[in-house]
Amino acid sequence: MSDPDRRLRRAHDLAYVESDDRMVVLRLADLSAPPLVLNGAAKLIFEHLDGTRVLQDLVVDIARAVDESEVTIAQDVARTVAELIDLGLVT
Repeated sequence: MSDPDRRLRRAHDLAYVESDDRMVVLRLADLSAPPLVLNGAAKLIFEHLDGTRVLQDLVVDIARAVDESEVTIAQDVARTVAELIDLGLVT
C-alpha cells in the first residue's frame, strides 16, 4: 500500500455474514468469484476497516486487541490489508 494516509474501508459492494470465529464475504459485483472466508486476525482486521483508520491506526488497534506489539504485527497487518485490496474487498 503506497499511501500511508489512505483511510481504509470495506468495499461497498460486499455481502458478509459472521459468527464468533469467522466471516464469509461475497463480492456482489462479481458473483462468479468464490466467497472468501476470513478467520482469526484477518477477520479482526476486516472488522476494523470502517473508513476512519489509516494503516498505522489499524496496526495500533489490532496490536491492542491481540495483546501484541505493533512492531510484531505491522508486517502481517500490512500484508493482509494489501491482499484484501487486491481481492477488491477494501477501497
